[in-house]
Amino acid sequence: GADDPVAASRHLDRLARHALDEYGACAREGDSHNHAALFAMLSLWLDRPVALYGAADTLCSLPTRKLLPLVPQLGARLGVHAAARDGLDDGIRRVLRHAARRHLHTVVPQLLQLDFGDAFSPQEETVEPNQGQLHSARTLLTELKRPDPDGPGALRPADFVDSTSALFELYLAIAWVDTDTTKE
Repeated sequence: GADDPVAASRHLDRLARHALDEYGACAREGDSHNHAALFAMLSLWLDRPVALYGAADTLCSLPTRKLLPLVPQLGARLGVHAAARDGLDDGIRRVLRHAARRHLHTVVPQLLQLDFGDAFSPQEETVEPNQGQLHSARTLLTELKRPDPDGPGALRPADFVDSTSALFELYLAIAWVDTDTTKE
């Protein structure tokens, strides 16, 4: 009946799956500069990850360039405790891997930011990094280093990941120099 919370939840799950399909079609066929459907899909998926277990498939069916605006949000959710429990983390890693197949330059910096604990300056408040995020980011970085059999032959993902990581380390070394102690 109308007072049955289980029936109401199932109904909301069906509506969410239908909305996800519609948003997916809109993202696939719509204006390449309008990302509203993408963010609506992500919001639905994060809100109802169990009911929308196929959301990663829907997102991975989109051209990879259309996923780029989602990379920071997906990275922020990567390895979060609740996400690992409901299977969301696997889906997020899958979508990030899919986007990285053609856009390493966008996905790798986000993962390195997590890998380096989100601290890029000594003036930032020290925050204990989320160990789940660190582990997930490092695992995904390792996965991205493997050659992509369907990728362009000249691209060596391991070289790209290692070079970008070295640049981040150099940036941190420069950013963390205490300018008061280096004055003449």
